[in-house]
Parts: sequence; C-alpha cells; structure tokens
Amino acid sequence: MSCIWYFITACWMAMNMITLVKVKGAKVVVCEQGSINSSQGTEVKMGSSLSVRCTFYNKGSENCRKTILQDHIELPTKRHNETAVYSEIKELRVNKTTFVCKTNCNTKPITCGIDIKLGYPPEEPTHLSCIQKGEFGNITCTWQTGRHPLIKTTSLLWVKNKTHKFSFINTNPSFGDVTFSLLDEESQYSVWVIASNTLGNASSHILNFSLQDIVKPYPPRITVINNSFSNMIIYWEDEQNTTVLEIRYRPLNQNWSIHLINDSFERMYILTDLQPFTNYEIQMRSKMSIMKGVWSDWSKPILNRTEEAAPVAKLDYWFLLEYTESSDQSLIVFWKNLSETESRGIILYYEVELQIQSKTNDVKNVTKNNYEIHIPKASGSILLSAINSKGKSPAAVISLPINTGFPPPQTVTCKPNINSISVFWNPPEKEMTPLQSYVVSWTRHSRKRRNLNWIRLAKDKLSLNISEIHPNVCYKITVFALYDQGIGIADFVQAISTQSVPKAAPEIEVRHFNKTSIIVSWKAIHVEHQKGCISYNVYVNRLDKVSQPLKYGSINSSKNEFIVKDLEQGLHYQVWMTASMGSAEGQSSEKKTIFLNKEETYDQLIMQASGIVIVCLLLCVCSTILDRQRVMRWCSVLLPQWFTYHVPDPANCKWAQEFSSNQDQKKFVHSPQKNDSLSSLEEPETFEIEEVLENNEPMWDSTHENTANDEGNVRLDLLPTCRPEDLIIYKHQLPSPYIRNMSQETEISSCAPDFCDVDMTVDYIPSNLLHMESSQEESSEFMEDSFSPFPCSPFSEPLILFGGKLTLDAVKIDCNSFLD
Repeated sequence: MSCIWYFITACWMAMNMITLVKVKGAKVVVCEQGSINSSQGTEVKMGSSLSVRCTFYNKGSENCRKTILQDHIELPTKRHNETAVYSEIKELRVNKTTFVCKTNCNTKPITCGIDIKLGYPPEEPTHLSCIQKGEFGNITCTWQTGRHPLIKTTSLLWVKNKTHKFSFINTNPSFGDVTFSLLDEESQYSVWVIASNTLGNASSHILNFSLQDIVKPYPPRITVINNSFSNMIIYWEDEQNTTVLEIRYRPLNQNWSIHLINDSFERMYILTDLQPFTNYEIQMRSKMSIMKGVWSDWSKPILNRTEEAAPVAKLDYWFLLEYTESSDQSLIVFWKNLSETESRGIILYYEVELQIQSKTNDVKNVTKNNYEIHIPKASGSILLSAINSKGKSPAAVISLPINTGFPPPQTVTCKPNINSISVFWNPPEKEMTPLQSYVVSWTRHSRKRRNLNWIRLAKDKLSLNISEIHPNVCYKITVFALYDQGIGIADFVQAISTQSVPKAAPEIEVRHFNKTSIIVSWKAIHVEHQKGCISYNVYVNRLDKVSQPLKYGSINSSKNEFIVKDLEQGLHYQVWMTASMGSAEGQSSEKKTIFLNKEETYDQLIMQASGIVIVCLLLCVCSTILDRQRVMRWCSVLLPQWFTYHVPDPANCKWAQEFSSNQDQKKFVHSPQKNDSLSSLEEPETFEIEEVLENNEPMWDSTHENTANDEGNVRLDLLPTCRPEDLIIYKHQLPSPYIRNMSQETEISSCAPDFCDVDMTVDYIPSNLLHMESSQEESSEFMEDSFSPFPCSPFSEPLILFGGKLTLDAVKIDCNSFLD
C-alpha cells in the first residue's frame, strides 16, 4: 500500500516540475512545489474578508518554517496540517493585492503566489437614450454606467423590433456608447442594456421609440446680422425640413433670453428692445417638429454690437472747494466715467458750461475727468455733460455759489482693517433744512489734489467700509452732509489700514529768528519712506550741560517750519528732528548746532550801523557848507533851468528915458564925479528894481508906474508882464563886465519891444565904468569864481534900498557878494 502512495506522489511531483498550472478566476493556484488557495477567488468584492491557505508538497517540509506574505508583509498564520498553513484577512480595501507562500528548508526556498483584485458588481445603467444624427444619419445610443466597477465589466445593448433581435457590445466600464446603421423607418424599436462582471450583473429600463422620435437635426447657420442701436435683424440657413427654431441672446456674461420661432420658413427674425452699444452673444437651434424629434445642438455663438445712442445718465460728480485772495471761490470739479449701459457709446469729451447771471455762458470741452473753475460772487450754475457721437447726456447741475454753512456730520472716526478702512459718523445736530444724503470722499494725503474718490450714501447710512486701500499709505477722509441749498463739511481725518515706522528722517536747516527764538525748517520725507500718516518732532538740547532735550512733538506733516521760542541767550543749542507714526518714532535727522548771541541782535546791529552812516553824512554836509561858493555852484547845477533867469539891462527900458525927461519927478543924474570915483569909499544911491517875467497882462495898474515911495525910492516895473511870485530882487552893484555885455548885446534882453528901448546910442553908462582897470588874471579869476554859466542863485539876501537917486552908472551887481 505504501508503495502505491509513493508512486502517486512521485508522478504528481514530476508533472509539477514540468509546468505550472494556473487557473484564473479559480480559488486555487498550483505552483512547482505547492499551492495557494483563496476562499473568495481572484476577484473579490471591495470590503470582503477572505482566507488564504498555503500547501507545500516537499517531503520533510513539516519541519521547515512556513509563512504567508501580503505585499511583502508577513501575516500571522495558523497550522492547517503538517504541510499547510493559513491566514485570515479582514475587510480588504485596496484595488489589488498579492499573497505569497514561502518556506525555508535545507534546500532552496519554495515560493508560490496569487493576485487578488477587488471591485464592485455593475450598477444599473441609467439615462438610456438614442438619437439619429441628422435626418438620414446613423443611430447612437448612450447611457451612464454609474460607479466604476474597478474590474472587467461588459455591457450589451440589445435592440429588438417585431422581426429582429440583436446586441452590441460595449467594453468601456465608464460610459456606454454604441452606434449602428439605419434600420426600418416604420418600425417601433425597443432597446435595453445589460452590464455584467464576475461579481454580478444589472439591466436598464427598456426604451421604445420610432425613428421620427429620435431624429436630431444639425444646428442652423447664422449668416447675416443687421442692427441699429436697439434692434437686430438675424438671417440663417438650414437645409433640413425643420419647422421649429429657438434663438437665444444675451449681453456678454449675463443671463440668456430665449425666443421660440414656430414659422421658420422666412429664415429671418428681428430682436427688439436691445441696449445701445452693447455686445450680444447669439445662438440658434432647430427641431423637426414641435411634438417629435430632438432639439439640435446650439449653433456656434455669434458676437455682434448694437450702434451708439446718446448717453442717458447724469455724471456722478464731486468737487474740492477753495477760496482765492479776493474771496472768490475756486472749484475743482471731478466726475466718474459712465458705465457702458449709461454712456451707450464712446465718450468723446465732456462739456463744462458756466452760467453766470448777466454774462455770456462760458462753455469748455474737456477730455479729462476734472476741471478747475474760478467762480465770481454772482449767482449761477455749472452744467456737466458727457458727449458721444450721437449726442450728450442730461446735464448735472451745480448751483452757485456753494453755501458751506450748513450743519456738518458729527464725530467722524475711522477704524483700520486689512486693506480697508471703516468710517463712522453721527448725523448733524441741528438740521436747518431736510438732509438729502451724505458724500464720503478720500484721497491719498500726499497726492496732488487732482486725485479724488467719493461715494454717495443715503441719509440713513452712518458708516462706510472703504475697500482697495493700499497698506502703509495715509488717506485723508472727509464726510459731507448734503442739503437742498448747500452742504455741511466735517473736519477731515487721517486714516491708514496698516502702518509701520517711518524709514527716513527729514533734512533740516536752523537759523535765527530773534534774540530768544530760532526757526527750524525741513524738507518733507518722500512718500515711499513715510509708511503712513506721520507727524514731526523737533528736539532742542543745550550743550553747556547734560540735560533732557526739549521735545516739540506732533507737528503736522503739511508744515515745513517751526519756531522754537523762549531760549536763553549766550548758549549753544543742538537741534534735530524725527518723524513718528503714533507712538512709533523713526530715526533722527542730522544734528545742527546754533549759538544765540547775548549782547546784540542782528536788528540792533543794523540800526546802529544805519545811525552811524546818517551821522557821517550830516558831518560831511556841515563841513561842506563852509565852502558856500562851491555849494551854491553845485546847487545851481542841480536846479532846473526854469528856476533861474537872465538879469536884464535897465538901460534898455523905456521908463529910464521917460524918468529923465520928467522934471516933476526925482531926476536921475549922471554925475561924472560919481563915474570917476570908483575908487572912493562912498556908496552910490540905489533904487529898488523889481523884475517880472513876461506875461500878457500887466502886474499892476498904470497908476502905479514911476511912483516914489515915502523914502524916495522909486519902484520900477521893468517888465509889466511879470508875476509877483516871479519877482527876483537883487542887491549890490552889477559887475562891469556884465553891464558891458548886456548893454552891447540887445538880443539877450528879455524885455518886450513895447517897453524896451533897443537904441544902443544912449550913452548913460560912464566910460570909466566900462573901462575899469583890472589885471587879466583878476578878470579871469572873477569869471571862474563869480560868473558861472548858470545864473546866480535865488538864495541871495533881500535888496537893501538906497536913499536918494538911482544912478545907472553906479549900478553894480556882484554875484560874489550873494555868498557873503
């Protein structure tokens, strides 16, 4: 009996040495020296538990160590018998795993393995549908397979009519799709799907149809679109016998509008009530009939834009109000761009019209979004309009002048957020007129005034969150209350979303202001280095002792100088500055040293120097007065010519001849003795001679001519045309050279012909006077010192009248004597 058992064992081992028998889908895999067995087979449902057993055929293997490994990880095993071990695996959750049997004896290792796949049974196919592509195309049936089975699954599409039944295979486990050729048009068909794998099978519902029910035409093709600002005329082509169409259209990125077209034979349709200057997306689809068939796919989208129309909305505006030196208002008006639906075209420019009472309207065309206007005090209005190729928008009206005396919003505060700022305020305390709305404006504090943002809010709103705020940037925020007749303006506040320490210090200069004060001036820190809403601090420290420096803090960043007062004189001070943001203070500037003089200030030094200069000038003038001759000559040069006159020759006047013939009057005696007595010390008698300038009317009446006064002095009217204020009175005697020249050259006489005798034959001046002996040097010296090219100065002393007669030969006028 034992011989027979050994024989059978040897034959079995010989057969395994020749080949490895492996049956897929079976529960047992046979290897060269053993086998491995899976209790659930090689395809297992996901989450199942199974048992794996290893059997070894080698004699003597009962004394060897036997193991089971899952994906190279040793599993705990139990002994089944002397040649076999097994392991229990609970709830497998992987798509694929491998089990291996292994033993080590005196001979080479023995191994054997099996692959296990985990998956799902097929789900019921759903959404089964069949269509015919085009009026004469093939039939395509599709369905959804549901969850992926993870293992090989086959689907069969069964088609049946009254005479035939056949199937089509689909091996795609993810999606069901089968196409087949045209069948009998008159037949009714039934279709269904059966899906199966090693874990199970499932069937769909049965679909019954005729070919007329499943025909899906090709989409129509849009050919031409003619449009105006509110309508579009659409044309299309369709070579199929479709009777129903749908057209859908929308402005870009908005909702669709759909129109059904029952009568499609005209191949034309008009869309109305469209928005001007708007891009529309248009598509069409068709169907064989209203009750049967399948809608075609939508055609390719066509983009088309309607024409322009005049703008329909008013401009949203706001302004910055300033006052000029003449108290006129200077207004910078800002406005926002209209939206596409409001502008209804391309805005070419903006029209700003200034209407002032009793003045011609001033119209300006502006391409920017702001405009500055200087407004007179008269009432009027500003009209703002947007212009495109079709017209202009309704005008936004700003009434002038702008009254800013209305109650403003109260308690404006700001709260910083991440990339935003929240603004809060309280309503005005006393409303003179009903409140209409609020306006919140903001701008970068360091930017030019040409950059302004604003939002209008209803009167019941008391807060606003301003988004899109840049970090480390200071903003100036103002809240306005709007009334029917004016506005109320709250004080602006500074706000910042996030802030940090300033990265730079200002550049400073220090100079004296007065004896106890200095001026500190600086250049503002660049915006990039400010890092928010900054203020400046000025530090002043005495250098004569160690002490805490004086700090002048929280100086507004809009200022560029600061006066430090109440400093002690005679000390050196060190000055520097910093920029701070709240409690965070930046780096210090360069330190400057300045000294305050104790004795004198610069103003006092200037006054003293001015006094010294004035005293020196006075001393020079006083010393110069001693030389009166030169002073008078300088004054004569400076006087205008109309202020001086030529001295006329009395011998040429008519009154002298009439006076000599009148025996009843005092006679003018020409005494040879007196003529020859030039060297005597006796002073000749003289007459008071009054000269007057030429005028059309006599100075006095004729009754006053040639009358002697009580002292025997005769008043002579040499020129009746002279005015009293022009009277020039001379004293002393006329120098002989002057008398000689004046008697011989009658053309320089200023007397009128009616009153002057120009006959030069009258010899009334003695020859000894005309031929006065003097040396040539004396005559030259006399002409240089006493007779300048300018007439003698009127600064002479009053005339001293002689008693007795006037002797012409004794008349002697010496300009040098005027200076005595």
